[in-house]
Order: sequence, then structure tokens, then C-alpha cells
Amino acid sequence: MGSWKEDEKDRSIGTLAINLIELKEALLSRIEAMETALWEAKSTASHDAQQVEELKVLQGSLTAKIQELEYQKEGLSGLLDKHNVEFTTLRSDSEARVDVLEAQLQETEESLRTKESAISQVQENFTAKIQELEHRLAEKEDLSDLLDKQKAEIRSQAEAK
Repeated sequence: MGSWKEDEKDRSIGTLAINLIELKEALLSRIEAMETALWEAKSTASHDAQQVEELKVLQGSLTAKIQELEYQKEGLSGLLDKHNVEFTTLRSDSEARVDVLEAQLQETEESLRTKESAISQVQENFTAKIQELEHRLAEKEDLSDLLDKQKAEIRSQAEAK
């Protein structure tokens, strides 16, 4: 039989061997986990790189679209300025034309008032002349009636004689 020291040594070696096996398994498990994490990181990095490239393409496309829109905006701004100038000119011309037409209207209204006044004066004169003529006609009719009565009296006196 072996000595106590040898038994103790064998147990220690056995425990050490078990510990080494457990350590090896733990290390292998950690290595496998690290390899999985590394693979996932590479996969994510590859996916991220692909997304970065897609974003760069999208950024280029958007930059081109922004430049195109700015060019269109400048063109529209110029067109708007041109229309504003035309509108201002038309408005100014229209206002001048309205002023001329208003002046002509005032002249026409004044002329109309003058003519209406003259017509009113002529009507008054004609009315007065008509009344005078009617009065003279009435006097003449009265005279004619008087003469007719006098003639009738003279005839009747001449016949009576």
C-alpha cells in the first residue's frame, strides 16, 4: 500500500486533472461564445457597411434632388419676379386708364348737367310761350265769339228794319 503522501498526491493530481478538464471545457465554451460573438459582430459590421453604402447612395441622390429643386426654385423665382413686374405695369396702366375714364366721366356728367339745364330752360320758355299763346288764343276766341254775337245782333237788327 502506498503511503499517505502518495495517496494525497494522487488525489491532488486527480483533483488537478478534474480542474484542468473543467477549465479546458470552460475555456472551450468561452472561445466558442467569443467566436459566435465575433461572427455576429462581423455579420453586423458587414450589414452596417452595406447600410452605410446604401445611405451614401441615398445621400447622393437626395443631394442631386436638392440641387435640382434649388435650380427650379431659382427659375420660378425669376418667373415670379417677371410676373410681378408685368402685374405692376398692368396695374399702373389700369390705374392710369381708370383715371382717364373717371375724368372723361366727370366731363360727360358736367356736359350732361349743362345740357339738362339748357333743356329745362327751353322747356320753361316753351311752356311760357304755350301758356301765352293759349291765353292769346282764348282772348281771340272770346273776341271771335263777341264779334259773332255782334254780327248776329246787327243782322237781327237789319232784318228787323
